[in-house]
Amino acid sequence: MRLRLLLLLLVAVISLSATLALAQDTYSYMSGYDVQHSGVSPYQLKFPPVLSWKFTSSEKNPDSPTGSIAIGRDLVYVPVGSTLYGLDRKTGAQRWKFPAGGKIFSTPTVYNDVVYVGTDNNQMVAVNNKGQRLGQFATTGPIRSASLLLDNVLYFGCDDGRVYALDLQTNKLRWYFPAGGQVRVAPVYYRDRLYVASNTGYLYALNITDGNQVWNTDLGSKYIFSSPVVERRRVIIGAGNDLIACDTDTGAIAWQFATNGLVSGSAAVKDRLVYFGSKDGSLYCVNAGNGRGAWRYPKEGTLEPVLSSPVIQDNTVIFRTGPRLIVGLDTRSSGKLLWQYTLPQPPEKTKTHVGGGATPGMPGMEPGMPGPGMEPGGAPGAMPGMQGGMPGEEGGRRGRRTQRVVEIKWEDSIDPNFVIGDNGAYVLGDDFVVYGFDSLAADNSGPTVTDALVDIRGRGGYQVRYPLLVDNGDAFPGRYADVSEKVPGAPPISVSAALIDSGCGVDPSTIKVTLDEQPVETTYDARQGLLWYIYDPRGAAAAMRNGVRNLYITASDWAGNASSAQMAFTVDNSLPPPSPPQPTGGMGMPGMEPGMPGMPGGAPGMPGMPGMPGMPPAPPPM
Repeated sequence: MRLRLLLLLLVAVISLSATLALAQDTYSYMSGYDVQHSGVSPYQLKFPPVLSWKFTSSEKNPDSPTGSIAIGRDLVYVPVGSTLYGLDRKTGAQRWKFPAGGKIFSTPTVYNDVVYVGTDNNQMVAVNNKGQRLGQFATTGPIRSASLLLDNVLYFGCDDGRVYALDLQTNKLRWYFPAGGQVRVAPVYYRDRLYVASNTGYLYALNITDGNQVWNTDLGSKYIFSSPVVERRRVIIGAGNDLIACDTDTGAIAWQFATNGLVSGSAAVKDRLVYFGSKDGSLYCVNAGNGRGAWRYPKEGTLEPVLSSPVIQDNTVIFRTGPRLIVGLDTRSSGKLLWQYTLPQPPEKTKTHVGGGATPGMPGMEPGMPGPGMEPGGAPGAMPGMQGGMPGEEGGRRGRRTQRVVEIKWEDSIDPNFVIGDNGAYVLGDDFVVYGFDSLAADNSGPTVTDALVDIRGRGGYQVRYPLLVDNGDAFPGRYADVSEKVPGAPPISVSAALIDSGCGVDPSTIKVTLDEQPVETTYDARQGLLWYIYDPRGAAAAMRNGVRNLYITASDWAGNASSAQMAFTVDNSLPPPSPPQPTGGMGMPGMEPGMPGMPGGAPGMPGMPGMPGMPPAPPPM
């Protein structure tokens, strides 16, 4: 009897050891980080992370990316167009690329060194970590939903109106549920139930064992681009312009929180607080129990549309806004800015500033500059006070108040997320460039200042632009003042420059600017990495005085590396305002490069110049 007990104990120990070994060998990653889609990263990431590498795909003219990067043991998996790339996590080197046979709009899921990704050619494809196809599961419609992985079963939605439960051990279908419309958001799990929504506007609770419906709730909008998340007894999801919380047991709506734009990214939840972004250009923090707003970032004004899902790393919530800006906020202090990073401008979009020139209304003005008096939620470039998506009105047209319903495209309403792995972070930009950050990498250089310009008003309200040479901060003041053309000193005069840091980003609280050794107020637009100084005093003697004017800039990055630069120009008030250039037969004007950022439309308290947007928003509150 004693021998039998010893043998049973030995078998149990061996089985437990094998189980532990298997658990240690298992690696998985899925969108939202866990089965409740909390958005809370389980990994380590030290701030500020440093841009370590960039990778540009070979895809030609793919659609706007919507799927986010997935993380494996040694590789990151990137969906671009119809290709899945396997990149080295540390270096960004391409290890392989896999032609999926159809466009990929979904985020891959990783399990035991196998990548599962849905495609628009009606397949869930399995690829190993060497880029080889292991198999596929056919559906009757495109798959744009991210997957939920639980107990060797992959749950995902499909454009054929079904939710599938695929057994990964047998590669057989366990069940499917007919949702009646496209299912493009990931399911989530809570207490033996699966929660999923379709573009019919309904949220469903399903029995996870057999897929039978437990309840459904009408969310009141067909625009459901946000995957549900679960916070205790609440399932929380974006529908149209609202964030909605439903009871997990009954489906009854507990609360709704309205924004001025589409809620397309999934929320992140931690410590009874919900964090989510809106197309109105704000990140919101809401109490999960009662739906009351706790705080909003920015406190005044808006960013570019927030179409991605935030991620929570310890006490920092990180999100992407617009095509280039990554923002990190302190969850403990009502959204204090802890870190922000402007992704580098793609080389093909970089413009060379040459010569002086003029053009009415500044064609080539980069979109996204708010107009004067713009209310939160206004679309980039909207008329004063107009809203880009009125509460309760879906598909509001840009810059116009209208009752027409405009169809919102999935691929134009979702941005890939900022994804965190162990000591690393990754994001796929709208430029189809993959950016890899490393929190352990060294960063020993400070910000740089380039592409300096001086803008003055010419005759007839024309805006004239002259390039300036940027000098080292240690050089003697005004060294290159005579290189550019002399300018008249009548206000408003605007000086702008690109202020960027490709390592860990510019800390806006450290920016200091002097004009002729006197401190001046400036505006830093982190969305584009542009620093503005506008000279626009009132009174009869308002012209800037004659002679060499020298602008001196100092700034530091988030790691504390400081740098300085200066630029100079010469004022001659005997010069008349410049006239518009004569047409040369083409559409463009001499000296003007299309797509260059334009001058703000006036200093605070002054209306914008004809044909130009208003003053850029003040820097985010610190």
